[in-house]
Amino acid sequence: MNLRQFNNVIAVIEHGSIGKAAKALHIAQPALTKSIQRLEQELGVQLFYRTNQGMQPTMYGECLVSHAQSIQIGVTHALTEINALKAGSDGVLTVAAPPMIASDVLADAILRLSKKKPRLTTRVLTMSNDPIPGLRAGDFDFVINVISPGAPLPGLVQHLLFIDRLVVIARKNHPVTRNGPIKVSDLTSFQWVLPVPGNVHRRHLENLFQAEQLPLPHPAVECSSSLFIKKAVAHSDYLGLIANVSVNSFKDKLSIINLDSPSMARPIGVVWLENPGLSRSGKQLVDEIRLECDKH
Repeated sequence: MNLRQFNNVIAVIEHGSIGKAAKALHIAQPALTKSIQRLEQELGVQLFYRTNQGMQPTMYGECLVSHAQSIQIGVTHALTEINALKAGSDGVLTVAAPPMIASDVLADAILRLSKKKPRLTTRVLTMSNDPIPGLRAGDFDFVINVISPGAPLPGLVQHLLFIDRLVVIARKNHPVTRNGPIKVSDLTSFQWVLPVPGNVHRRHLENLFQAEQLPLPHPAVECSSSLFIKKAVAHSDYLGLIANVSVNSFKDKLSIINLDSPSMARPIGVVWLENPGLSRSGKQLVDEIRLECDKH
């Protein structure tokens, strides 16, 4: 087996036919067919079968392509790092993280690593949506994301950094804060500024109210921006829901309501591909991030 054969298999799966894959690879269709046939003979299994919808992978084809994609990403990363070293730099490290974690956790870790490796360029992409598909596609060296401890996704390695919590926020001296300990049922009579439907934070809140057999409070406003939620709540009687890690800049204007429920736990971790794994620079940055999280 060689990398070209892997690329051919991936192309056939992505394009669904030998003809389209051959065109995308800029090779003749008979040459691609022979390449697939030789690989099937070498492995002793059938990788594809023909249907009315085109070429479909067998279970052997699906198994092979999952490893082939990892190998392809690993080779690309290796060539990039080698070319960077030849050019006198330490290459480019690309990391994805939610906005608040990027500023509160990543910034100091990257600054420390930059002093040790001044020829390294670190590219930070702040993302509110799920970064895992981009990680699997090789767009990132690693991501910082909400994880499920003890249940990593197939093909991924994850390391827990810290447990954040979702908190309910209200303006200072809000009526809900005036009567001692706050229960979930105390929050039902107020209007809220909530994350948009489908948002992972909102799903946590829905689970909390369902566990208490209570209806979800009425959202007066729905928004995907935690900054907007904080500002709206600080200047109204609305309640809001945000991650505790993002409260800092508004602590003097907000009351924080911590609800003792597993639904509000938010494990944050660093995630990377099991194959090819982390580069040398990636390992160093992850170590710096761990040190930064240990301070808090």
